[in-house]
Amino acid sequence: MLLFHYTPVSLNEKGIAYGIEKNIGGVDVFITEDVKTRVEELSQLICRYARDLERSQAARKSTSDENVCRLFDYASARCIHGIIESFADAGNQLIDALIMRDPASYRDIVEILGDESVIPPETVRDLGEMMEMRRLLIDSFSGIEKQIESTERIVPQIMQAANAMSDYVQCNFRKSD
Repeated sequence: MLLFHYTPVSLNEKGIAYGIEKNIGGVDVFITEDVKTRVEELSQLICRYARDLERSQAARKSTSDENVCRLFDYASARCIHGIIESFADAGNQLIDALIMRDPASYRDIVEILGDESVIPPETVRDLGEMMEMRRLLIDSFSGIEKQIESTERIVPQIMQAANAMSDYVQCNFRKSD
């Protein structure tokens, strides 16, 4: 478990100190206002993409027109790609700010966040599998239906993890007077 102590680490434009500081092996690291804001924005974006994925798939299931179904699949694939890239960006923001171990892959980003108790441990496996879909989404569009279905099934875990990242920076950040 990580122990945090709050110390003013930076000044904003009004001269008010802010940030969260963590001492690791004699090195002070911190979450700045910029990191906090970026992670919160990305967490909201992840949730928006997840809701759009659900809506796209609900609309797809309500039509039998093959062309329209294909368009909904394209939209769903874009939502999944957005979720993956947003998770990677938010995760890397936290990993860099708090000097966690460097990720070796997209899946590793989620595993590090789970190891550091940023996201719930029960979501790590499913989110890790989702992160591995990135290569398929970029390199190969065949068989995309399976990726869409597997991601659609874990939308609650996606939103739970996104909210956990936002809560993490919210709980571990405090402006000093």
